[in-house]
Amino acid sequence: MRTLTFLAALGLSILLHAQTEVMQSSLPFSDGSHPTMVVAFDNAESGAVESWYKAQLKEFSNDVSHKKEVRALGARVPEVSQDTITVLCKAEQGKKSTRVQLHLAYRIHGQWIGNTSDPKLMDGAKKHAYMLGVRYKKHLLETALLAEQKTLEHLQGELANMVKEKGRAESGIEKNRSKGVEAQQEKVQAEADLKTNESAVTAKHAAMGTSPTEEEAKQFQDLVKNGTKLQEKIAKETKNSEEADQKVKELEEQVKDNIASQETKQRAIDEQTGKVAEAKKALENVN
Repeated sequence: MRTLTFLAALGLSILLHAQTEVMQSSLPFSDGSHPTMVVAFDNAESGAVESWYKAQLKEFSNDVSHKKEVRALGARVPEVSQDTITVLCKAEQGKKSTRVQLHLAYRIHGQWIGNTSDPKLMDGAKKHAYMLGVRYKKHLLETALLAEQKTLEHLQGELANMVKEKGRAESGIEKNRSKGVEAQQEKVQAEADLKTNESAVTAKHAAMGTSPTEEEAKQFQDLVKNGTKLQEKIAKETKNSEEADQKVKELEEQVKDNIASQETKQRAIDEQTGKVAEAKKALENVN
């Protein structure tokens, strides 16, 4: 994970431009010191490198062990020989260093391949070491590319959700505007009805005199109750209108903030798209 984070921070530039080189060296293994083919990886971790190589050697051999080093017996490596060979693998990393040297030792017919070996065997061992080195770089770059693509997809998903939220807010604005208009219309009508009702109350009160009949008293009370209901309706529609207006203001602010957030998110997407393109280029040019 540390390796991928570092590569992302550098835009994968190191692996994009670094040519994979196979060097000759030697290294102490559990059964003695042997000549090796070495590939170095910057910004890597020995454990991760060694584990990956172990998995690769399992493709060439059914007898792979991992104690003090990775040991593949009876390996079939056509780049080196048509006969089965033994391959030892060990990653070497200094304390606080981010550079890993991966050593591969090849033994055929009881002899370790080194400077005094047949040049064809040396070339074959180097070819195999180079092939695995490039393959490991591709593994890192493919993993990094997938991570960058996943980040891009996440950002795009967030933007899509913002667009939906903006749409819902705009729909809410129209809905609440309609509610506000309707409430205002209902209020105006109720106010007009209240004036009519107040006039009717005044007229009825004058017409009843001091000794109203039971029916006149009932009609008067009905007018008073109706007036109370109209006053309550006016208060209710006033509140509905104010709440609708307030909701419209809140939603308009949300839309404004949403637009600003979309612009910020789009810039992040554009930047991440560049990172994905860079990761793809690095993968295409690894060598």
